[in-house]
Amino acid sequence: MLPLLSNVKQNNPVDIVTLSFGSNHGERECTILRAVEILDRLETCKLERLSSLYETEPVGNDFSRTFINAAAVFATRMEPLKLLSFCKKLEKDFGRKGTGDRPLDIDIILYGEITVRKIGLTIPHPRFRERSFVIVPMQEICPEFTIAPDNIKVIDIAADASLSRWTRKISSRSLIDENSTLLIG
Repeated sequence: MLPLLSNVKQNNPVDIVTLSFGSNHGERECTILRAVEILDRLETCKLERLSSLYETEPVGNDFSRTFINAAAVFATRMEPLKLLSFCKKLEKDFGRKGTGDRPLDIDIILYGEITVRKIGLTIPHPRFRERSFVIVPMQEICPEFTIAPDNIKVIDIAADASLSRWTRKISSRSLIDENSTLLIG
């Protein structure tokens, strides 16, 4: 059982952010784990939780194969737009070129309890409640997180969701050791 983790900010200079990772091109599992490791090595981000890896049915017709997805929770001191900018740069570094197959896709799903509505960034992510490839990994690692503005919990979204896409856990190996160090398999 994982220790309690909350996205409610409590007199702390860091925020708790939930990211969704996906890949359907190249070495999918390694790409996701490497991207998580890169974020964890930043001075401004610390990995708190990483879900199992899931194989998922793609949403849309622009993709040639299934995705591998995961969710991760980080403690961060990065502002939302700086985090978005870093994630977009990381996607490009891994070879993303716009639409179609994606070597790496990273979405900011939650940033603490705040809501953001800016050009290019909406938090909570506007479609995450409908996406099994986001909800299933989040339910594994942060079921009690509260979603603004209606204060519903991830576990309640998962219970009420009519998710139309299939999701299959492909790895439940431990990716974090007892010192919260990411282990790359």
